Amino acid sequence: MSEVHFWPTLVGVVALTPDAFGFSFCANATEIGKLRADLEAGVPMGQAVGFSGSACGLKDLVRVESKQGSPTIVVVAREFLGKAKEGFTFRRQADREAFYETLLQLLGPRWKCEEATRGNCLLTLLPIGVVLFGMFNMFCGGMLLSLPPDPNPKPGVEPMPVGVMWGIAAFGLLVAGLGIAGFFLARKIGSTTWETICPR
Repeated sequence: MSEVHFWPTLVGVVALTPDAFGFSFCANATEIGKLRADLEAGVPMGQAVGFSGSACGLKDLVRVESKQGSPTIVVVAREFLGKAKEGFTFRRQADREAFYETLLQLLGPRWKCEEATRGNCLLTLLPIGVVLFGMFNMFCGGMLLSLPPDPNPKPGVEPMPVGVMWGIAAFGLLVAGLGIAGFFLARKIGSTTWETICPR
């Protein structure tokens, strides 16, 4: 009898054996029981989960990753029904943790679970754009202040008040400062810790 592990997902079950990972759209306890019986009897994972399911051998596994504290996993494999990766969401966070622990045991000492922090590119680029906008205003204000007075002003045309020029430069400085503060805040808020099972 082969070792078989099951965890319920939002739309089916995830299964693990010592040599394969699988997912099946099991709708009830009877279908889950049949899948368990097939796998325990030695039926290959791909055949047991059927055409609607997903399966890959552990030897073809590239990595499994998940956000820390999330019940969703992404499985990346070399041969995965013609796709590079698939995502699955467990019903409970505890099931995702148990899946990770069991998978690491089945893969053996050549695999590890590593944590890495990744940032959100959009949240990082937005403050940079704000900083550039602020610097542009500072540049414009500085240029206006550095220009000498027009020796031949046109009749009826009032020159820009110096206070307005200083206001443009000050506004740019304020916006640039807020952008810099926003950049560090976005890096802190937008960073996410990922837990990845991968080869050593």
